[in-house]
Amino acid sequence: MPNPPSEPGIPFFDKFEHGFGFLVMGAWFGALYPNRRLRVLVALSAFAAATELLQWASGYRDGDPYDWMADTAGILPGLALAWIAWRSIGMKLHRLFGVDPIY
Repeated sequence: MPNPPSEPGIPFFDKFEHGFGFLVMGAWFGALYPNRRLRVLVALSAFAAATELLQWASGYRDGDPYDWMADTAGILPGLALAWIAWRSIGMKLHRLFGVDPIY
């Protein structure tokens, strides 16, 4: 927004919020689609770009390319967390039940 309602006085705090939100989405969708991490990265980055373009086109909100970059930067550690979690869960499933994890 041109004048955000409240920000805690930390410079670029909104970029951390953007990054964290997309970190969560990256982890979520990376866990749902463990074989398609590159597609998840591209799709979420395109979604982030689209939201910024729509904000810019609305006339009410400001689209910021740095927000898109923060979003995309947040996706990567989210995907890494999903990968680590799937490896850990998959190994436990294999040891306990002799079942191969779904990758």
